[in-house]
Amino acid sequence: MKKIHLLAITLALLIAFSSCKDEKDYGNPSISFKIEDIYLSDGDSLLAGEKAKIGIKANFNSNDNITNLKIKLKTDTEVIALDSGMNSSSFAYEYKLSKTLAKLETLTFIITDIEGHTAEISLNIHLKAIKYGEINHFSGIILGAQNCTTNGGFYSLSNNTVYFKTEAQNNQALIDLVYFYNSKNSNALSSPAMSSDGEVTGVNLWTTKNETLFATDANLSIAKFNAMQHDSLLLVATSLATDAWKAKAKTLAVGNIYYFKTKNSKLGIFKVNSVQGTDAGTVEIDLKIQK
Repeated sequence: MKKIHLLAITLALLIAFSSCKDEKDYGNPSISFKIEDIYLSDGDSLLAGEKAKIGIKANFNSNDNITNLKIKLKTDTEVIALDSGMNSSSFAYEYKLSKTLAKLETLTFIITDIEGHTAEISLNIHLKAIKYGEINHFSGIILGAQNCTTNGGFYSLSNNTVYFKTEAQNNQALIDLVYFYNSKNSNALSSPAMSSDGEVTGVNLWTTKNETLFATDANLSIAKFNAMQHDSLLLVATSLATDAWKAKAKTLAVGNIYYFKTKNSKLGIFKVNSVQGTDAGTVEIDLKIQK
């Protein structure tokens, strides 16, 4: 009986020891910023629209793999910029950003391991104070489509002048915008470089064809357009992806707002006030452009 009793005690101790061993807490994983010159540091300042990178590196607690990386971006509100799963003992990551107009942005990087341990680090980015550039504001610009007889469809940004086709052909170097209508694009703005013969007859034969590109942005609003007093909002357009810029602003409707970029990389923005008719119709826009 004593032998059986001792054996039971020994088994109990082994089970208890094993249980304690399985429940060992290895602590939190670790995360830190990379400090190379190519990466931002806490407290750095950027111009609106300026692009930069943040580098991070993380390691597990020697036992529990890291299973999630979350990045929070806080300006006036807080949003989740990234929420990504993984299963790794360590990793390095580069976060690419374009500075918004917020005076202060706080980015928080949070890692979580398979046992629920977490670690986080934060970094503040300030808006660099600069003197923004002046803009020209042209309102009530009325352009006529290719068969309109009352208003020309060619526009010069440099002198705020609307031209009919014959006048435009004699002033090719001045023309930046072309208005037209067809079944494919509906009411549309383009430029001489991107206007095919089927859209505005004869422009494809010009010897000087300026190119203007167009882009939309979900952050644009009529209120922001109306409030613009300098080119800060226009500078944000420099952070748009290359493939965001298109050859045409198509299917124009009242309230549409588009960025545009000229052949000299001058930035502007226009708002659609009215659209009337089809190939003999008109469009009215307000426009702001860097001086």
